[in-house]
Amino acid sequence: MLVQLCRHVVMSHHVAEMVAQAADKHELLELLKEQRGESDMIRKLSSSLRITPQSLLNHNGNKKPLGAIITSPHSRIADAS
Repeated sequence: MLVQLCRHVVMSHHVAEMVAQAADKHELLELLKEQRGESDMIRKLSSSLRITPQSLLNHNGNKKPLGAIITSPHSRIADAS
């Protein structure tokens, strides 16, 4: 998933450059739709990888202390074995 995130970020940069150079309104609208799609995918992949500010909140909605170790949910499965 991290590779996909990187690809979408790179593609987003390319689309942003193309938006800056768009010649007509139709082309601009199509590029903006593409840019929105890339942004959505970046957001979804970032959430899935837990690299968003939301991953710093516990289930009560409180921020974890700055020095706290954030463990992967998969490590709990390994510990149970």
